[in-house]
Amino acid sequence: MKRRVGWNRSWTMCAAVAAVAVALAVAAAGCGGGGGGSPSPSTTGAPVAKKPTATTVPTAAFHGLEGTALKTNELTPSDVTEALAQHRPLAILFYVSGGPDDSAVLKALQNLQPKYSDVTFLLYDYKDPGSYGSLGTSLMVNYPPQVAFIDTQGVIRSVLGGYVDEGTLNQKVVNIRQG
Repeated sequence: MKRRVGWNRSWTMCAAVAAVAVALAVAAAGCGGGGGGSPSPSTTGAPVAKKPTATTVPTAAFHGLEGTALKTNELTPSDVTEALAQHRPLAILFYVSGGPDDSAVLKALQNLQPKYSDVTFLLYDYKDPGSYGSLGTSLMVNYPPQVAFIDTQGVIRSVLGGYVDEGTLNQKVVNIRQG
């Protein structure tokens, strides 16, 4: 009797490929036990960054503010109303002491402050609402750090939330000085 060597090799090869495919499918599906050990942590939530890592761009929540005049009232801090009356551009930061993103943005603005003596830099601790009065509401501050840039005409030109690098902040300051 004559054996079919080619067919036997093909069958062996098909069986090996199928076994590898099944093993990969099982591994990809995450099967494999879990009896008695501690449950694995959930990965469905967003990871919490320990250090600032990326530049935040304006979000949709702030687009309604940009291009509008900053609204003031009797609860607006005098530093703000004086700067507006003198047609001085403003960079206003709301931050929470100790937060990594907040600290990084605060330090970056403090580094820029001596370079631009014609710009009023206002730095408000979000946990002290008495220091900024109605300004937090006017600028829709909900989640610091948040920086608002107001030009010489009192128009809100940009609002950034979250971590922002010093280069981006510098460009925003240059922009409000020109308009």
